[in-house]
Amino acid sequence: MELSRKNSAMGILMLFSVLLLTIIGTRSILAGTSYVAVSLEFPSGFDDPQGVELLPAGDNHYLLCGTQDNRSFVLLLDENGQLLDKQVLSLHMQFPLYQDGRLALVCPYRSSNQEEFGVSVYTYTVRRDEIDTNQSIDLPQIYVEGKNDFAMDSKGRFYAIHTPMEDSILIFEPSGWLLNQIASTRGPVTSVALSPNNVLYTQYDGESKLGIKAMPDSIREETTLEEPPLFDSDIPQDGYRFLNKNMVMDESGNLYRVQQDSGLLHRYTETGGDMECAAALSSSKVLVKTDDSRLLEYVDDENTGAYRVPGDLISIAANGDRAAAIVQREEDWIFLPITQELLEDETSSSQEESSEEVSSEPGESSKNEESSHPDDNSSQMPEKVEIISLSQSARIDRSAQKIYLPANTTYAALKNVIRVQEGTLEAQKPNGVAFVSGYVMTGAVLLAQNDEGEISDSLTVVVQGDLSGTGRLTQTDSKLLYRVLSGTAELEEASFAAADMDGDGKITTADLLILKKELKKSS
Repeated sequence: MELSRKNSAMGILMLFSVLLLTIIGTRSILAGTSYVAVSLEFPSGFDDPQGVELLPAGDNHYLLCGTQDNRSFVLLLDENGQLLDKQVLSLHMQFPLYQDGRLALVCPYRSSNQEEFGVSVYTYTVRRDEIDTNQSIDLPQIYVEGKNDFAMDSKGRFYAIHTPMEDSILIFEPSGWLLNQIASTRGPVTSVALSPNNVLYTQYDGESKLGIKAMPDSIREETTLEEPPLFDSDIPQDGYRFLNKNMVMDESGNLYRVQQDSGLLHRYTETGGDMECAAALSSSKVLVKTDDSRLLEYVDDENTGAYRVPGDLISIAANGDRAAAIVQREEDWIFLPITQELLEDETSSSQEESSEEVSSEPGESSKNEESSHPDDNSSQMPEKVEIISLSQSARIDRSAQKIYLPANTTYAALKNVIRVQEGTLEAQKPNGVAFVSGYVMTGAVLLAQNDEGEISDSLTVVVQGDLSGTGRLTQTDSKLLYRVLSGTAELEEASFAAADMDGDGKITTADLLILKKELKKSS
């Protein structure tokens, strides 16, 4: 009887040990892949959301915003991606703004006859575990396309630049009441941004300096607000946003440090990455999306690693020294904390890229190969080599010496669809800097070099719709094309070709309509 009880105890102990080993083994197998990922469930009716963006909301919480047709949603998530609260809005959100517990959904509108337009703003108070009731305001005759058209400070005040008062920045209270204005002596303001510590940044058409002004905590109707003084600061290219109070990123993928005493911006590295999918951690580490599934890690001006995620990377946000991403897979959407386990082995990937660059297609010769044909004459000029396309996605127009590429073509992807027979390929950005990674933009130049080291072929890149030279389609391109049509801006040859969306050799409103449709598809 006692022996039987001992056997039973031993059996239970062995069973517990097996279960424990199974649990440990399973976690080990799944570590670094998807065991930390949380599948997201969007509200009813949002089966294909657009404009999905993740925002940090303090206390290691996150806000996830998105839109579909004429409805938008906000989800409040904890640090593990668990749903805490949600709100649904019956308007199409263009983009969200968040400052110190206030979330604003910016919803531009325009009537069918185009005569009535403006922006509706829905503001929520975000508490630790809930999204509080909203406040709605309507600002007529305010034109908003991108985030640098409309801004919010930490007090919840709104700043608008495209208004009936063309040479002014209008400041609205959270209630929608016109509070004050900043008159401009330099003409219309072309972009506006506010840092997390309420420093106002402005740019002006044709002006090569940046306007910088610390805004007072209290603004009244009788407060006299002088326009921001101009400074010899590094200036962001096209659109830009603050990753935190210390760092700024622009649409060209440039990173800037903010000098806290003066507010001046200092450009310190070029990533070629996506401004809308980047985050700065409190450790000064910056994570930047450079293609559909990779995040490059930058510390100071050095690329210190890359993260691979299981799907299409949509958005990323940082809370202190933690970061999380929203990833779209074929079967679902997931919330994914960015951990060290996702870091790639850079040694193997670098060797793979290196071998790709020196390998030859069947029938091709490597640059370092020496010909042993008896009829070779070393004094003869080498035969001309040309860039050829292997895909319809890279269309070459020999009459104009241009190559047409779709938006979001990375340099790595480009090298897979073009070849240089009997020579080597080089690529330069519009500023002459050699390409290493990132998106290939309008105005870049592809060069074919023969065995003698001479340039034998040259093609200028045209990315259809990319007027501003970022390699992607952004609201800046739409605004620039609008200004071209209104006669207030001109384009260089490559950008003109990029703006000719219908290929008729002219820039018309039809091109603007096509560009807007393409922007809507990609949003």
